[in-house]
Amino acid sequence: MATRSTIAKEQADGSIQQIYCHWDGYISNNGELLYHHWEDPLKVQELIDLGDLSSLGTCVGEQHPFSPWGDGGVPAGPSDAGIRKAYNRSRELGWCTFYGRDRGELGVSKRVFKGWQDYLDNHQWEEYDYVFRTDGQWWVSDHGRAWITLQEAIERDVAEDAV
Repeated sequence: MATRSTIAKEQADGSIQQIYCHWDGYISNNGELLYHHWEDPLKVQELIDLGDLSSLGTCVGEQHPFSPWGDGGVPAGPSDAGIRKAYNRSRELGWCTFYGRDRGELGVSKRVFKGWQDYLDNHQWEEYDYVFRTDGQWWVSDHGRAWITLQEAIERDVAEDAV
């Protein structure tokens, strides 16, 4: 079962751009990845510009097979060893998997909101919503709860795991 999330970036003009991520949206996965690997605003923008994700990685990477079975999700036969090898390589390198770039889907572009209030009123809500704000910090709302810094959320997770 997927743990869905959204990833957004606040722009200098106050607008917000958002994408969807299907897999592993919880703080101990996507939250940790964003916090430790996506702190450069230009890198975050590159991520957002490529649209909705199947899975987040440590870097954007290059176009690759969407799954070990290719793009259609049908188990690969012996002749498809190259697809499996390319897919596994992309995972080892930490590449993100995008619906548009890697599977050729349409209608998976970033969504744009006029400002913070427009975003709060109209954005795609998921179990975890992450926003890279112009203050240079990641913020998260966990299941619609109050927004807190991602650093605080990670520290809470670590403290809860220690109990």
